[in-house]
Amino acid sequence: MTAADVQPSASIASIGTSIRYVGNWAYAYSGAVDANNDETDLINSTSGTGIIVGEVNFNYLEVATEDFTFKLYLNDMVIYAYTKDQATDASPGNWFPKIIIPPLTKVKITAQNITDTTAREMAVALTGRVYGAD
Repeated sequence: MTAADVQPSASIASIGTSIRYVGNWAYAYSGAVDANNDETDLINSTSGTGIIVGEVNFNYLEVATEDFTFKLYLNDMVIYAYTKDQATDASPGNWFPKIIIPPLTKVKITAQNITDTTAREMAVALTGRVYGAD
C-alpha cells in the first residue's frame, strides 16, 4: 500500500496491552480496564530494538472512594509505584513519570484497588520518542 492509498481519515491509533510504533514514536494506550483488588495489567508488552524516551500518564476513568496503586515494571522489577488516595477528581494528579525504556525490555504497568474488591475503570498512556531502532 502506498501513501496515496491511505485515506486521510485513516487512523492507526488503537488501545490494548501492546506497545505500538509509528515512525520514531511509540505509544501504548490501555483503554478502559476494570481493575479490582488483584493487580491488573494495563500494559504488558516487550519494547522493540530502539530506546524509548517518554512518560507515563495514569488515569482513573471514574470517580471513586477507593485507593489505587499503580506500578510500572521493567523486566519484572518495580521501577515506579504510586498510590492515589481516592479518585475524587478522577485523576492521579500531576504524576507523569519520565522513563527510559531500553531495547527488548518487558514493560508491564498495573493498577490495583487497595481499599476493597470493587472494580473501577483505570487507564494508562505510555508515550515516547524512539531512538536507535533498526
